Amino acid sequence: MGLREMGLDEMGLGRWGLDGTAPTYDLKGLPPKDSLSLFVKFAFKEGQDQYPNLLEIGKEIVGKCKGIPLAIKTIAGILYSKVDEDEWKFVRDNEIWNLEQDGGILPALRLSYNQLPFHLKQCFAYCSLFPKNYVFCSFKLIQFWMAYGILQSPTNKNQELEDVGDLYIKNLLLRSFFQDDNVHKFECITFKIHDLVHDLTLSIAEGECSVVIKKSTLVAEVCHLTFLDNDQEIKTQLEKLSKVRTIIFQTNQPMSLLEVCISKFKYLWVLDLRESSFEVLPSFIKTLKHLRYLDLSDYHKIKQIPDSICKLHSLQTLLLENCINLE
Repeated sequence: MGLREMGLDEMGLGRWGLDGTAPTYDLKGLPPKDSLSLFVKFAFKEGQDQYPNLLEIGKEIVGKCKGIPLAIKTIAGILYSKVDEDEWKFVRDNEIWNLEQDGGILPALRLSYNQLPFHLKQCFAYCSLFPKNYVFCSFKLIQFWMAYGILQSPTNKNQELEDVGDLYIKNLLLRSFFQDDNVHKFECITFKIHDLVHDLTLSIAEGECSVVIKKSTLVAEVCHLTFLDNDQEIKTQLEKLSKVRTIIFQTNQPMSLLEVCISKFKYLWVLDLRESSFEVLPSFIKTLKHLRYLDLSDYHKIKQIPDSICKLHSLQTLLLENCINLE
């Protein structure tokens, strides 16, 4: 295919419209040969491709993915190292393939999620509390999961809970629910979630987790909140809530909103105040007797941690990264 047929000029650049906007290109799926090659790479461990029957079933599964790399990789991930033909046939013949995209969510992603063990489903769902393009740090996410008590007890006496959480992250990376960001700081792996996978987390956690913006409509059952906006209407909506266990501020919030949250939600487990602009951490935080996780990272103005923080008898994790003025 020539450059002009692809909508490109001789320099390989897209032709611009008369209104100055850049052209759009409809990306086609991978061709069958490349789709199968990608599937084999992620579905078969070394030597496993010696099972010709699995490969034939795999070809049929790949055909249902319609050349979408993310769909191919996630489906391949749930079949990795499995040699039972019935498990492969279950994936191939699943009724989910017959459904239209549910709210933009690929059937392959929904099917891959359904095949996750329960403990991984729980951990994955909590990722809905972070916005799209968020860069996760493995250390922080594991501490976050620990605060909810959703990590299974170690089976080896030499293991810690952090080791269990690390294994969960590696499993979700292997299954392409997480995408390695290739940045490794100290013992921390950073990674992101693909936009389509993030949409899946939102649909899973709907009703229990909520991202709060000015136009949000919160249901009474919501337990976990991430604030992206600050508005008087938001305070009004908080009045009908009583079961909140998580407050995450992704934007600067007034002290008044923090006061409302702490006074109303006495049973918080997680409080994330990163990048806050308060000069002093309020002493009334001591009332949160059940708080397990407190993140004050990038809290540049704070100089002292009040003695009242010693009243947080359940606290497991206190994060103070980049609190540059802390004395």
